[in-house]
Amino acid sequence: MTAKEQIDAYRRQMGKEPTVRPTARQTMQQMYGVDYQHKCKDCKHLVSHKYARTYHKCGLWLDTPSAATDIKVSQDACAKWEPKP
Repeated sequence: MTAKEQIDAYRRQMGKEPTVRPTARQTMQQMYGVDYQHKCKDCKHLVSHKYARTYHKCGLWLDTPSAATDIKVSQDACAKWEPKP
């Protein structure tokens, strides 16, 4: 079993969708389309990591320590946007 398959199996066990591994610098908006009525900052999938500064990630995307998976909270949301509870 590959590392991605192990991560996906764990996410399914926790009741979450399998991870999405983007190719190159593909964004969630490119993969799923854009929701111009909402911003990423209002999405329930937003994950923030606070260190010396705050790094924002999408919970539907593979979470890595790389800046390549950081998102801008002010950008238009993708079509998978869901309101925060």
